[in-house]
Amino acid sequence: MMVEGLRSENLDFSFWPLQEETRITTVLHEEKTGRHTVINEPGPVVPLAQAVQCLRFLEEHPGEGDYLVLSGSLPRGLRVDFYAECARRVLRKGVRVVVDTSGEPLRRALQNLPFMVKPNVKEAEGVLGFPIRSFEDKLRAVALFEEKGVECVVLSDGPRGIVASWKGERWSVELKEAVHGGYFIGSGDTLVGVLVLRLSQGAPFAEALRFATACGLANTFSRGAGFFDPAVVPRCLEAVVVKPIP
Repeated sequence: MMVEGLRSENLDFSFWPLQEETRITTVLHEEKTGRHTVINEPGPVVPLAQAVQCLRFLEEHPGEGDYLVLSGSLPRGLRVDFYAECARRVLRKGVRVVVDTSGEPLRRALQNLPFMVKPNVKEAEGVLGFPIRSFEDKLRAVALFEEKGVECVVLSDGPRGIVASWKGERWSVELKEAVHGGYFIGSGDTLVGVLVLRLSQGAPFAEALRFATACGLANTFSRGAGFFDPAVVPRCLEAVVVKPIP
């Protein structure tokens, strides 16, 4: 099912089959309250052989200027430093590594100087070790990630917006009006994917961040993670305000 879906999108991809089934994540949405209940299956155990194949692929294929996005929780069977090892093998080739995960995998990956991290407030608290409550706390968190060698930090806080940094410059993202649907699952993934796409196309960071935020917002109007109607994006774009932080 997953392979067929990727092929239907005309994507160029590589994969390594496993003996066990791919997990399915079920999301229950309550129409009246807007609450979500996420049911995550444990997923397959990834054997060492497949992990090695993936690492070898990364050594051979991404090149200078390419982006590598390391996203989500690690499957069972992989070492907690798997993302860190992926980053280590491609950074020397000039690949820009983007890390969107949490906990120990994020902490380990930070040791190999990723280009970008996209934690939410809770994930940032987990690796930085202090509560992030105020705007000043967010600026402190961004600065700590920068001190670890990260060039681009996107710290998200749901409807309370984003604080981001790009090569030493700081930016805030806010909504000038309450525009959103009820389906928030996958909005962060959408933001990361679109941000990387626009940056790879040479867009200025503030412009890329604004458009990516609008696409993440558009995702809330569609059921399903990462699927949205492009016709909704212009309306969402009007609501997104990106400002430099002095």
